[in-house]
Amino acid sequence: MLIKTRAIVLACLKHSDKVQIAHLYTREFGRIQYVVYGTKWSRLLTPMAEVEIISKQQVGKAMPSLNNVSLYYVPKQIPLDVRRQCMAMFFAEVLFRTLKHPLQDLEIYDYLSNILVMLDSQADIQTLPATFLHQLSCFVDNLGLVIFASNIVAHDVYIGFPEQVGLQRRITVHVFLQL
Repeated sequence: MLIKTRAIVLACLKHSDKVQIAHLYTREFGRIQYVVYGTKWSRLLTPMAEVEIISKQQVGKAMPSLNNVSLYYVPKQIPLDVRRQCMAMFFAEVLFRTLKHPLQDLEIYDYLSNILVMLDSQADIQTLPATFLHQLSCFVDNLGLVIFASNIVAHDVYIGFPEQVGLQRRITVHVFLQL
């Protein structure tokens, strides 16, 4: 059965020379891993790119494969600005580490889509990483994960499941985006 949906790219990891594993957060199915054969779509599968995918879902198969990929939202400033590209990679890495469950959540998807538009269109993006982490903490709590951020200049971010109190991982994120 062919399924057409929108998705945000979290990561695309090389499995071999001609096979990649794409981690996508889809609008209808949550986070799903796809097998991508060949390299013709590798330029479209950049971190935080909003794409429209057509995939073949087969019962009993571990990972579905992508049949077609096209850009849903075409960014105007992100490919041209190194700061925006770095922020997109940071956002994708945080989402790759926190959004683990394949659950449909339209609120999170719409929030991520809006963050992508804000990253592309806003003139002042210096406080966007702090805003992103703060607002994401409201959504991620629904999935059973906990994220805490301290102040704006340097963030101490704790990522982990609430039942693993002693096993939480601490990441210090420094936000210095002065020109």
